[in-house]
Amino acid sequence: MVEVIVGSVGVTPPYYALYDLCVSDNEVKAEFTAEQPMGDESGPIAAAEVGRHLAVLGACSLARSNPVKKKHYYIASSAVLR
Repeated sequence: MVEVIVGSVGVTPPYYALYDLCVSDNEVKAEFTAEQPMGDESGPIAAAEVGRHLAVLGACSLARSNPVKKKHYYIASSAVLR
C-alpha cells in the first residue's frame, strides 16, 4: 500500500523527503529530518519546511483515499501557520 501511495503522488525527491510512511484505516503518518537552517525562527524546524512536509503528507493521505490508483498532482495552494 505504501508503495502505491508514494507512486501516486506527483512529488519526488528532494521535495519528497518523508520516510517510514505508515498507513492505517484512520491515519497516514511519516517521519522526516529537518533540513533547513532556522534563521531567526525559534523551534525545532522552520515554518516553511513544516508546511512543505505537511503538504506532501496531505497528498499521501489524499492518494490513499482516492479510488483511482494512478499518479495525481495534489497542489497545496496556500497554508496558514498558527
